[in-house]
Parts: sequence; C-alpha cells; structure tokens
Amino acid sequence: MRRLSPCENRGKHNIYVKVVDANGNGVNGVWVIQAVAGNPGQILEKKRTEQKDYWLMNQENGRVTFDMFKSGQYVVYISEDGVNPASTDFTQALHSAFTDEANCPDGGGGNTLFHNSFSVIFRKNW
Repeated sequence: MRRLSPCENRGKHNIYVKVVDANGNGVNGVWVIQAVAGNPGQILEKKRTEQKDYWLMNQENGRVTFDMFKSGQYVVYISEDGVNPASTDFTQALHSAFTDEANCPDGGGGNTLFHNSFSVIFRKNW
C-alpha cells in the first residue's frame, strides 16, 4: 500500500486496488471489500476485480477502484465470498486528511487540499 504523490494523483479521491498471483499477473473475479476503518464488518462497497482502467490509464487485469470522501477512513481487504475476509491482510486506515500541494514537472498542480489516493496491491495466495 502506498499513497500516490500529489503529481501522480492530480486531485483524485480513490483507492486503486490490484490483485496479483504469485507471478505478478492480475487476477480477475476476486472480491475486494471497502469497509469503515475500525469496523471491517461495516461494508461500504464490494467489487470483483476485472480488466480496468486506473490512474495510469492502462487496461490491466485484477483491478478495482473505490471512491474516498474527505472525512472518511477506510480499510480494504480480499474476500472469497464477498463478505468475510479471506485472510488477516487488511490495509492500514486509508484517508484523505493530507493537505500537501505540489508543483508538478509539467507545470500543473498536484493535490488540491484533501484530494489523495492510494495504490494497494494484494497477492492472491489462497
């Protein structure tokens, strides 16, 4: 899990998830759950991984994207049945309470206060 730099993010509020196999290939059809940090049983959204566009604008297998909101704190985990965690691998709390700005190399600005995104990669090992 890593927070995107302001110049990578460009003012978005997203959690970009990729599920890969042992060889690093994207895996489609895996349930990914977005829940409230501190209460992973309070599911906000669930999606199956698919071939999808993400912040780099590439079509890749094993992708899902979740929205974040300014005051929210979230965790993301993998599920075999769409409800229960498949393992004890949860992200740390993800939030957008960062206010850093950046002047990007192309002359554009980065984040615009509280606009932050994360990249999360899970390796499927079950």
